Amino acid sequence: YFDDPSPDLVDSRDSSIGVNLGFDLNPVTTLTLGASNSVYEETGGSFDPEETRGYTAGLQIDRPRGPITGDLFYDDTWEGDRYGVSVGQDSELKGGSLSYAIGATRTAILEEVVATGAIDYVYDLPDGSITATASREVDYNSDNQESVTSGVFLTWSRQVTPLGTLNVDLSAASQEVLITGDTTVNTQASVSWSQNIVQDWVLDLGYTYATRDETGLDNAQSNEVSLNLRKAFAIRP
Repeated sequence: YFDDPSPDLVDSRDSSIGVNLGFDLNPVTTLTLGASNSVYEETGGSFDPEETRGYTAGLQIDRPRGPITGDLFYDDTWEGDRYGVSVGQDSELKGGSLSYAIGATRTAILEEVVATGAIDYVYDLPDGSITATASREVDYNSDNQESVTSGVFLTWSRQVTPLGTLNVDLSAASQEVLITGDTTVNTQASVSWSQNIVQDWVLDLGYTYATRDETGLDNAQSNEVSLNLRKAFAIRP
């Protein structure tokens, strides 16, 4: 936007920094510790910058069927303390793979416990793959408001020719702002064709249809046709 006096249009900046350290406790066990700091601020806003300090600890144990993981986190946010726990496993299956995690998060703003989790399944086809994903997590929206986000995603990919691949993507996601209860639901369907034209160069042609339903606003729809040319680079020391 340009020269718009609307009070709802303000510039914002979200900056963050973090560090993670991994320790091999034994040949099959790895401990990971992390810390981060992020600051959200708005130009001309009526409130001070909002700072969040986060700390994480994770344990991974390698098993014959795939690694088992356990994670803890604690966030000291401007709204209060948020912390949670999750356990999961990555498994290689006949004809595909399965990853899952289940956990719980105590929210900062309402001090309630929210069930969280994710599951990702990949089924290998002779000439492609099908990927199905579902997730539920506590995070922040674009206005830095604590929210619960849930989504399901389905991707089908098939190599139709030696140089061309067809991709179909379907998704639906909802985000609920905890302090207000406002909900936004986004759905999207897209189809694209990727063509290798010369070495390391790929041409993508796609079409995307999307809808958005937000509390207090009219439903919105969009149609998009895209054409992209991309190149892969390999950087060697």
